[in-house]
Amino acid sequence: MSADLDGDALFVEGSKARGARPPKGSLLATHWNIAQLDGPMINPQDGSLLRFSVKALGESKIADANGRTHMARRYALRGKNSLDLWYDDTSVWKCLRAKAVDGSLIAYSAATG
Repeated sequence: MSADLDGDALFVEGSKARGARPPKGSLLATHWNIAQLDGPMINPQDGSLLRFSVKALGESKIADANGRTHMARRYALRGKNSLDLWYDDTSVWKCLRAKAVDGSLIAYSAATG
């Protein structure tokens, strides 16, 4: 997958996006940037456009990669695939949880100092 600017528009090539021009404001779904919750996301693996409904679920305690617990804001993303993301009070990504195709849990957590 590759994405390049063509003037002020994004041009995406990938196994599921041949010369695609996603809507303005689309961001790569890397989940590091909380701004991605405000618009369409681009799958960084194949270039396809991802559309989720996003619901804020309030604050909850999560454990980071070092086992320390922190309060973070949880967001549920629902669409073809579903996942939950957590961001701290400064909008820094802290955790991702999703179910794999086989039903197992995928969990990524940030490490903190």
